[in-house]
Parts: sequence; structure tokens; C-alpha cells
Amino acid sequence: MDIKTQPQNDQVLLTWEAPLRYAHEHTKRWYVFMGSALGIMLLYSLWTLAWSLTLVLVIAPVTYLYLRKEKPSNKKISIGTQGFTLGEEFTAWIDCNGFWVIQTPDYSELHIPRKDSNKNEIIVLTGNIKILDLRTTLRQFLEEIPKKNEKIFDTISRICKL
Repeated sequence: MDIKTQPQNDQVLLTWEAPLRYAHEHTKRWYVFMGSALGIMLLYSLWTLAWSLTLVLVIAPVTYLYLRKEKPSNKKISIGTQGFTLGEEFTAWIDCNGFWVIQTPDYSELHIPRKDSNKNEIIVLTGNIKILDLRTTLRQFLEEIPKKNEKIFDTISRICKL
């Protein structure tokens, strides 16, 4: 995989550090509630002899705990006149389809879809950057996609603190 680096003549307009995903804090109450819900679903799957559901209900929490055991590390984000750099990877504005910002009570996320459907949409927390400054800067290069909401799975994940 060939990683593009930021051109030397690119003028950096905004820069910040933030994790790629929000790390939810889980209380004892959260673990009790989720454990109870999982237990009820597990009992139901055993009662109905739904063995595939039972398998999923055993594997899913183990996988979740394994993947989320460490807090996400911060990545440096730089927005320049020719594109943006996330960590070490540069993406030119011409390779992007616009942007939108989702604001939740706990954090704000910047979404930048890429034109190449084989590449993932870039999602990064905005950190301590002012949203108005971020929008103003990005509007110089990309069209803001109005009234774009988070996906239903993302909403459920945020509400359940997954």
C-alpha cells in the first residue's frame, strides 16, 4: 500500500490532535445492565435452541472487550491548502466528496467521505478545535453536506456507550 505524504509546498491552516473514536467511560451500573441484558438474551437463545445466536452472544462481548481494552491513541490532523494529513497519510481534496460535522453531547466528529468507494470514510474527533473555524476552513476546499446525520448503528453505539 502506497501512503501519500503531505506535499512540501502545502500551507497548513489548522492542526490538532485527537483520537479517532470516543472512549466511553463505563460505570459499574453500565456493566451490570449490559451483563443482565446479555444474560437474558443468552437464556432466551438457549431456551429456543438458537445455537447460532448463542454463539454470537458468547463471542461478541469477548471481542468487544478485547478490542476496547485500550484507550484509542491520539492522531495528528493537519488541514492544508492541498489536502489533509491524518497521522502519516495525506489525502488530497480532489479525492474527497465533501464533509459534515456531527455534534453529540460528549464530542464532535468530522466526517470526510472519499470518492474511491474502496477506501473508508474518514471519521475523526475534532478535539479542542472550534467547530466554526473547522467548517470555515473546510468550506474553502469541500462542500459541506447539509443535514447529514450519524448512521443508525453509530447512534445505537453512542447511546449504549459501545
